[in-house]
Amino acid sequence: MPLIPNRSPGGRKRALSDARNPNPNNYLAPGGNYVPMNYYNSPQFVPMPMSPGQGGYPLPAAYPYPMGWPSPQFYPAELILYDVRYKPDKVYIESHGHPSQMSDDIAEQPATNPPVQKMRLICRDLPWKISVSNSKGVTLQNILNSIYEEVQQPLTEGEWWIAADEERERCMEAYKANCTEEFKRDLKDGVKRVDWLAKKTMLVSITRTPYDESFIKARIPDPKAQGETWVLVMGEAQ
Repeated sequence: MPLIPNRSPGGRKRALSDARNPNPNNYLAPGGNYVPMNYYNSPQFVPMPMSPGQGGYPLPAAYPYPMGWPSPQFYPAELILYDVRYKPDKVYIESHGHPSQMSDDIAEQPATNPPVQKMRLICRDLPWKISVSNSKGVTLQNILNSIYEEVQQPLTEGEWWIAADEERERCMEAYKANCTEEFKRDLKDGVKRVDWLAKKTMLVSITRTPYDESFIKARIPDPKAQGETWVLVMGEAQ
């Protein structure tokens, strides 16, 4: 794909309607990040990430299955701090206000309780689906690896032109900002899917709540596949 395509086919203004921000009334949290509504009662989530040293929300010691909610539920008990512009070896957890590098023991924990062999992630801020699988049970590391690998894919010319003008402009701004030594990128490498996220590169949560139901059905028509689908929520990096 050329860095800045010089022509546009018809219909280029059509936006990807499902790559939109979640309802701020449900997700906006202090500091401008997004978290699920009913934070403690949600049956599946990754705790809200923040920059190391920023402090965090207290978490319950365990996640019981509330009556009426489906299982499995998302299980990690630590606060996950991960910016998807970095390789997933730069992942931190925060416990009692003290961030530290995520250990292999935590990374290899089952991501859900009970474990599942397949997960499909969709996101309101990305038009692509992310598939995760592990015959022994999907782990937290499996999820982080799959997210990183997906967003590092280059944007194709077709994907570029299907976006609306404002989406391409936002993507180009992020592309220029992300091509630095810190992120091991150069302008000559071209635009990647991570640039589509603009400033929303922090993993906030992975949810499957009643609020997500209509979004999942709209993106995943197959009822069987819907049961394996979770919603990836992203927030702005601090």
